[in-house]
Amino acid sequence: VIELERGDTLVALDSLEKALDIAERYRRGILLNDVLINLVRVELALAKASGESSSRFVPGRWLSKLVNYARDNDLPGIKMYAALLKSEFYLIHGQTQDAHETLVTALTISDSLGVKTLRKMINDRIREVNQLLREEAVSSKRRRE
Repeated sequence: VIELERGDTLVALDSLEKALDIAERYRRGILLNDVLINLVRVELALAKASGESSSRFVPGRWLSKLVNYARDNDLPGIKMYAALLKSEFYLIHGQTQDAHETLVTALTISDSLGVKTLRKMINDRIREVNQLLREEAVSSKRRRE
């Protein structure tokens, strides 16, 4: 994680893949959650660095693994966090409407007290995406005029 914060994404990827191997071998749930989330964060950093904002987003290896893991183990908080991360990928790729739909759907996953902070993060992101959608609509309208 330190490597990721420093911008050493490939080193972070290597370290986290090793950590994932250990977490899977010993079936440590909390460690597995953290490692998968951080692998998605690395995937996100690589997507931002690639600058391929115009291409259509397809979930990467780690995001797909996180989504499947959360679904298979019935982890609503991890499902919601995965949706939050997925929305970031959509935004990087200019798919603002898909980001919005993903976030709105994430709010339906759970309303337990355990996900209160996640719900706030998702609602904050929805406000940001709504602003982007309004700006896109204005820009599109101006181009048509």
